[in-house]
Amino acid sequence: METLFPGLHAMHNLHPLFVHFPIALFVAAFVIQAIVVLGKREVMQPLARALLYLGTLGALPTALSGSLAEDNVEALAGFTPAMSAALEFHSTLMYIVTGWAVLLTAMAFWKRARMTRGLATALLAGLLVLVALLGVGADRGGQLVYQYGVGGQKLGSEVPRSSGP
Repeated sequence: METLFPGLHAMHNLHPLFVHFPIALFVAAFVIQAIVVLGKREVMQPLARALLYLGTLGALPTALSGSLAEDNVEALAGFTPAMSAALEFHSTLMYIVTGWAVLLTAMAFWKRARMTRGLATALLAGLLVLVALLGVGADRGGQLVYQYGVGGQKLGSEVPRSSGP
């Protein structure tokens, strides 16, 4: 397995395998919902709902893998208070994002047969909040990886910097 997937074998945790799916699906759900509301394309409402459902479904294992990764990362040598603060902010915000996504999914599911223009607009507003919070939380995840080197290598060693082309 190590020779077939050396990158996977070198990973400290599986969280990076999951994170990109909910991000892409939630952003796509927001874009399609904006087309539904602003472009008056109600026929696309089922697609927006499906993307939200899939994003929420993907967010659940992402949150679980993040929780498991958090314990491993905090135990690494060289883990600083600044890293801890960034990790705590990222973790808390992404739990809020996941909970908000579950609430939006429940609303979209229960109102799917009676999605009025007002509810469609409310869903768009909810998705805007979701994507905004998701962006901030994902940025902090990126900070952990690219600024602090968490998850990409063992802590305590210098983070490699690109010298450019």
